[in-house]
Amino acid sequence: MLQLLQPIWLWASAGIIVPILIHLWHIKQGKTLKVGSVIFLQTSTNQQFSSLKITDWLLLLLRCLLIISLAILLAKPQWQQALQADKQKGWLLISNTNFSETYQHFKPTIDSLLQKDYEIHSCDLGFEKVDLKDSVKLASNGSNAAISYWQLPKLLNEQVTGNKPIYLFTNNQLHNFIGNKYASNKPIKWFTYSAKDSVKKWLYTAYKTSNDSLRVGTKKNVATATNITLETVAYENGNKDNYTINKLTNSINLNGKDSIPIDTSKFSVTIFTDKYGVDAVYVKAAVDAVQQFTKKQISCTIISDPNELSQINNLVFWLSEKPLPNLDKKVKIIQYATGRILDTVTWLDDTKTPVSKTVIGKNNTITIWQDGFGNPLLSVAADNHNLYYLHTHFNPSWNDIVWLENFPKLILSILLEDYQIQNYIVKNDKRIIDQQQLSVSNGNTLNKKTDLIQYVLKDITPIFWLLAFIIFFVERLLSFKSYNPITDGR
Repeated sequence: MLQLLQPIWLWASAGIIVPILIHLWHIKQGKTLKVGSVIFLQTSTNQQFSSLKITDWLLLLLRCLLIISLAILLAKPQWQQALQADKQKGWLLISNTNFSETYQHFKPTIDSLLQKDYEIHSCDLGFEKVDLKDSVKLASNGSNAAISYWQLPKLLNEQVTGNKPIYLFTNNQLHNFIGNKYASNKPIKWFTYSAKDSVKKWLYTAYKTSNDSLRVGTKKNVATATNITLETVAYENGNKDNYTINKLTNSINLNGKDSIPIDTSKFSVTIFTDKYGVDAVYVKAAVDAVQQFTKKQISCTIISDPNELSQINNLVFWLSEKPLPNLDKKVKIIQYATGRILDTVTWLDDTKTPVSKTVIGKNNTITIWQDGFGNPLLSVAADNHNLYYLHTHFNPSWNDIVWLENFPKLILSILLEDYQIQNYIVKNDKRIIDQQQLSVSNGNTLNKKTDLIQYVLKDITPIFWLLAFIIFFVERLLSFKSYNPITDGR
């Protein structure tokens, strides 16, 4: 079936009116005849008027066809062709990072599909075809395959032609499903499984308190949540409950595994502000509340002169639009983002706290907090994981965040949660996704025969170019042959 990508150009075919008018008004020059009587003049005149008619029909038709063919060329003709998916080989996509485990879990299903000539493709950006025996190659592509599983349906739409049946085999760990979910017009059937070590407890922080004890933080992941526990432990060498403390190396481990350093330093927080004094008061109150709760050795000061900013800082709140001075890259900085201020009606995601003003986010950043529309409220620079941008203000006129009971908890997450350790946290995150969320095909199923038909477009402009050339050649040939310089008056 003929399809046109830009059918509006068909209006150009109205140009056939030009050759029609030319042929209608093309009057041949009359011959001079000597007559013996005036009575014959009237008859001659009638014959002259009756000659106002189209005589070269074939030439007119060719010229009209030439204009029509050029109009169709401008409209970009395509031929719609149906593909039968049941005649195509299907695809098997198996998670690269844990290929062996995934294959063993679904071995009967995968083997039966391979016997039906299905192809195995890697779960990376290019969907490279691989062999079942080549599991080492798949594992080596792990870094290339570190993309969100939600991206796979979108990439399949863009890169896979036809309507091949696709079987997708992955684990169901929630940290693999990052970002927006995309629907697909491909018949995808998604199989997931739970990893063997579905429960994990690990150390994520340990620091010395003001009373010479240790505050130890652990996280425990189960299928539905992450539980955080803070405990106070004596700062002494040896085993304490499930912890082993080594003051010589200044480290602690849990059950003999995953040793982490103990933070014995004093944590220095500086809040700089020039015209946002109210904002600084809210932030300092939250930092003080964090210090009382965690017992961490935290000192917090407010300054208004950039020259008072010491290089010895762990965290700086730069509550100003002034340029940020050069600081050690090890210093964590939270600064107000600069740019166009947007009045909006949204909320801080998860807390549903109203937000009425935001600053348009910068490019090349990674979102930490987001609003209800997915726009960043707190982001970290992609090239400097210690530089954060706050796309709102710590002020009641901008949002209700400072009125939250857990506002100090949000500040605590900034104080103690480093972006650098997020990869380690994700690695141990055992939460799983609900199976019902994995429906990504737009109503397609592998059991509907009608869904296995897809139409593809084939460019046929070369055919019309050839047709236009032939018409033009024939038209020129006929026009040359019909040309008579005597009768045409040329």
